[in-house]
Amino acid sequence: DDDFLVYEVNTTSSIHSPKSFYDFLDAINKGDWIIGVNFPIDFKRVDDVIKSSFTMKIYKVPQKKQY
Repeated sequence: DDDFLVYEVNTTSSIHSPKSFYDFLDAINKGDWIIGVNFPIDFKRVDDVIKSSFTMKIYKVPQKKQY
């Protein structure tokens, strides 16, 4: 953790199918950031949607100062 800036994000979403959630996970794995999704992931059906909540850690390499 000393070599990275670390942001912890509590995330909630409303999705229509589990596939949407897995598409989201695939998309974040293709970015330049290092992202870890922490378990447990809580899913609850509310009417037509599935509500999810979980915590993610986002790791970023700090930029070196130019002198």
